[in-house]
Amino acid sequence: MPSRVVLVMTMLGAFAVLAAGSGLARAQEAATALYVRSDSDETTVITPRLRAATPITEQASAEIAYMVDVWTSASVDVRTMASVALNKPRQDIVEQRDELDVTGSYELEDTRFSLGYRYSTEPDYESHGGSLSVEQDFAQRATTVAASFSANRDQVGRVGDPEFDRALDAMRLRVSLSQAITKTTIAQLAYEIGHEAGYLASPYRFVGVGSDDGSCHGEEVMLCAPETSPEARTRHAIATAVRQPVTRHASCSRSEPAPMIGRLRPFLQTTHR
Repeated sequence: MPSRVVLVMTMLGAFAVLAAGSGLARAQEAATALYVRSDSDETTVITPRLRAATPITEQASAEIAYMVDVWTSASVDVRTMASVALNKPRQDIVEQRDELDVTGSYELEDTRFSLGYRYSTEPDYESHGGSLSVEQDFAQRATTVAASFSANRDQVGRVGDPEFDRALDAMRLRVSLSQAITKTTIAQLAYEIGHEAGYLASPYRFVGVGSDDGSCHGEEVMLCAPETSPEARTRHAIATAVRQPVTRHASCSRSEPAPMIGRLRPFLQTTHR
């Protein structure tokens, strides 16, 4: 196991001790998880996660989660393009991303509010994000109207180039309507608009001028230019879904408690230079 993974596990242990000492030992819910993935592209991902939730009052609750992604390789862009562009031999790269999520919730009889903050950092990327959501039930909770808004402020860097520093701002607004058709069937309609402005390209992706395939390989390459993308992007999406449980214990994911038997999701995207 890589030494950085041992360090991550030590950090998780210290986090648990700190949480217990600060009063989160009364938490109604606490969980840890470890995700490991390895593929044929010489990439291994190890993701430990610690989560704790506790009530504050009868209506209010708080949740905190800490997650780490440790890669014993890197993306295809880093391994095949950046090394060539910087005239460096291929080498294995170890990357680590740390993320902290804090969420506060408040619930009335038919209304629920949620406010969250997320921070993540890695050697070439830093992100701050906030979110706000509200849900309102009608007709004895047979109908639910929900709205959520989130905004991120990111700083994009490039390993080996301390002068490279670009900003990326992103906002997203989503509204949805859920309607119970029967005791077990729910229909949903959602609209989402997202806008991104700033650096939208990959800092490790280059295009070879003079090569047959556009890569930076080969002696015929006259210039290895960085990728360029529009400075702004706006996306509109409409989604519909019908949910129906298949069996008593069946589910499609943790965040989707019932399998989805139908979905339509058209979207429109515009870009601006």
